[in-house]
Amino acid sequence: MNWNDIRYLLAVSRHGGLTGASRELKVSQSTVARRIETLETALRTRLFERHTNGYELTEAGRGMVDRAIPIESRMVELLDDFKGRDTEVSGVVRRPRAAPRSMSIQCRRKFSPSAQASALASCPASWLAKTRNSCG
Repeated sequence: MNWNDIRYLLAVSRHGGLTGASRELKVSQSTVARRIETLETALRTRLFERHTNGYELTEAGRGMVDRAIPIESRMVELLDDFKGRDTEVSGVVRRPRAAPRSMSIQCRRKFSPSAQASALASCPASWLAKTRNSCG
């Protein structure tokens, strides 16, 4: 069992079936069904009752979902706290005197053109230091 198995369990429990879970997880319905079956086999416990109109949690399934929801919240929080840290633009942006509009930001780290444009667009002109030196 791994974290993705729990994600599939929670998605099916939220949506009550494979269709909504497959949309949430961006995978096919057969993948969701296979992952749920694999999890149940690994646990040797039935987590869902299958009905023609969807999936219903068993008592064991409800217990597992109740314990997994806080873990999911913590995982999402953890990922959000660290996502994109190496791509955030921060620091002082300096431009050479009389730099053309097409100038690039010359710093210790190279930024993508979109990051450069974003940095320049988010800084009022008064923040841009007029100097011949590059950052640092």
